Amino acid sequence: MGILVPTSEEVAGALAGQKAEFDRGLADVRARLAALEGKPRPATWLSGGNPDNNTQTGAEQFGRWRGKKCTCALAYPVRDGGWGPLTSATALPQGVWTDKAVKLVVQVPMFPRGDYTYAACAAGTYREQHKQLGANWHKREKDSFERPAFMLTWEHNHRGPGMHYWGGPGPAAQQFHDYDEFVGAFRQTVEAVRETYPEAEFGFVGNGHDSPGYGAGRFPANDPRNTYPGREYVDWIGVDYYDHFPPSFGGTSTSSRRKDFDVESREVNGVRWWMEFALAEGTGFAVPEWACNSGDVAGGDHGGDNPSFVANMKKVFDEAAAKGLDVLECYYEDTAQKLGVMNGQNPKAAQKYLELFGG
Repeated sequence: MGILVPTSEEVAGALAGQKAEFDRGLADVRARLAALEGKPRPATWLSGGNPDNNTQTGAEQFGRWRGKKCTCALAYPVRDGGWGPLTSATALPQGVWTDKAVKLVVQVPMFPRGDYTYAACAAGTYREQHKQLGANWHKREKDSFERPAFMLTWEHNHRGPGMHYWGGPGPAAQQFHDYDEFVGAFRQTVEAVRETYPEAEFGFVGNGHDSPGYGAGRFPANDPRNTYPGREYVDWIGVDYYDHFPPSFGGTSTSSRRKDFDVESREVNGVRWWMEFALAEGTGFAVPEWACNSGDVAGGDHGGDNPSFVANMKKVFDEAAAKGLDVLECYYEDTAQKLGVMNGQNPKAAQKYLELFGG
């Protein structure tokens, strides 16, 4: 039997059929991709509450009170004991965490209190200590704990008596003296930590509402972007945001400085301003500390028991998640400052919190 050889016309016809089938398949794939592109990926929303000393016991208590387990919690290393306690992943004043599913939000400055400076940090003087910080926390993740988020020099845009020693810009020895000094120190710290902990997450977190002492730089006065180190150094962008300086309407405050939440939240340093900053940079959106305030604030400049503030913050988080941003937020349940909702200090705000954030 002879070998049948297809004619050129038959080959061309077969190839045309295969091409048509391929084109249909390709069109189907493109249609599916287009449909997927029209849907933002589900955002991760980590939520917590930190009664007083930010212990695991306190976070568990807060979770039981609201009927929903905390998925993130604050941790503050010792800042006035030298490098050892500052870089430790276990010697936390809040105690050792055993819950491996909770993401710790580690509020940590670039150096301890003492004879340490931003200038030296920017020059790489503390690289070995920062590498040790990375190694210590990397070991913790290897032991199956959730990866932490380092909120490096949180609230650095706020200075003044009683505030953080690392805030600035300012003339004190441990304050940063210009914006470039801060940026250089931030980058050096991140690079060193990532040498021993390549997957480490870092947050650029400011103090909300106002930046006292912030003059114009690359951006206008009061704009925290003057100290922004760049997207490659940051995984989270966000703000600590309390109902004070100025407070919003809807609470028990009678302050003459009260402002509409929606208006103030969109101004520079407002919580929505920070959300849009995170969106523009493609990072997660973090509010590691937020709360009502019924405390004895200077000038009575607090919102008091304010359920409207709680509802407005929930709207902001909902908006962020709807935009596809990962969200991280912790209610700062502090009894001494009268910020609490779980402890009965702000009962109307507590009721609203349970309604919106409870299980």
